[in-house]
Order: sequence, then C-alpha cells, then structure tokens
Amino acid sequence: MLSQEVSRILTASNVVVEKFDIYEDDGPTREHISLRMKYHQYKADSSEGGLEQPQVDGDVERKWSLSGGDDLKGLVSTVVGSTNVKAIYVSRDCRPYTYDVIEQLLQGLYTNYTIMSAVFCIFSLWNTMIDVMDKFVVTLCHNIGLKHFIFDLPRTIEGRKLHSGFGNAFRMNHTLQHLQLYFPSNSVELDLEELVQPLIMDENGHQANSTLTTLCVMGLSAMSSVGATFARML
Repeated sequence: MLSQEVSRILTASNVVVEKFDIYEDDGPTREHISLRMKYHQYKADSSEGGLEQPQVDGDVERKWSLSGGDDLKGLVSTVVGSTNVKAIYVSRDCRPYTYDVIEQLLQGLYTNYTIMSAVFCIFSLWNTMIDVMDKFVVTLCHNIGLKHFIFDLPRTIEGRKLHSGFGNAFRMNHTLQHLQLYFPSNSVELDLEELVQPLIMDENGHQANSTLTTLCVMGLSAMSSVGATFARML
C-alpha cells in the first residue's frame, strides 16, 4: 500500500528526510492530496555500527497522491513520531479532516525534537482560524526543536479578533530562531506589545528570550502603531 511505502521511508534508520510536503493536488478531485518528499539514504558502516556519507546519487525526490482522511492522518502520526524528518510544509485549503491533520501535526511537535523547520500555508480556516492560532502558540511553548516557523494565511476571513499568546511562547521557547507570521490586515489583530515584551531587555539587563533572531510580521494594519512598538523593542 502507498501509505506503507511512505511510512517505510519515514522510519528507515538509514534515511534522512530533508522535507516532507502536504499540499493541494491538481487532480480531478480536490479530495486528493499530494505528498512530496526529498530525502537521502546513508550506507551502513558495519565495521563501526555507524553511518557513512550519503550515497553518490544524492537527494531523492518522490511524489505520491492519496485520498484524505484516515490515510493522511496515519502518515502524519508517523511523521511526527519519526526522528529523521527535518522539515515539514503544509499548503492546504482547510477541510474538516485537514483541520484534524493540522492539529495532529501541532500536537506532535510538542515532543518532536528533530523537525527544525515548519511551514503552514492555510488558504481557508473560516471560524477555526483563531483556535488554530491558539494551538500554534501552545506548540511553540512546548517545542524544543523548531528553529524556523512560518504561519501564512493568504486569504481574508470574516471576523477580526485581537490575538495574544506569542509573548508567553517566546518566554518558554529557547530554540526558535526565525518566526514569520502573515495575515490579511482585516483578519487578525496581534497584541504586539505582548509579543515583543520578552525580546526587550529590562532595567537589570535581562531579556526573557535571546534566541529569536528574525521576526517577520506581515499584513498588519495601523502601521504607525506597529512601527512604534517595534521601535521600542529596538
């Protein structure tokens, strides 16, 4: 079966998966999903029980198409439980089962320490968007492996809500180096004061977070206020 083939690659002891993609299929039905993996395989060094350099043929790129639902959920469980996946990329129009997959990925990142990069480009979350943002924040509070994290919401949704929590995540997370958030200006209002506070050195010379080196927030309205907030941080 397809899922078993992909699972074998994800769990092989001599394979490193540089990137695991879940994205929209261009096929005749939108219920199908495309998977793409870029990986390389090592040769076992039997003399010392270790691994040699990658094989001469270098990186392998493969693509699969599968139906949504349980097949995808099973693979996602394997991905977050694997110790050889380095990066994940999710680009999807959100359906009920896709929401479950996103939640599953975020929960899996609580304890996964080998995935270093995660990108979520979600084209539609409707009324679940704020709930998903809350889950992103909780993930950052728990995760001990991510260095690069992107959340991209390219389409406007109805409703607008002030969102906080990233500041608390920055206080607890000391591995993340790059965070990029993109929202349409009329969809999300971030509590920027709360967000940047852990990045500001206090009067005693203490800074709650000194790990984050790149913070990119795009699509916010009231740019003069945004500029003033970041100016205080600098």
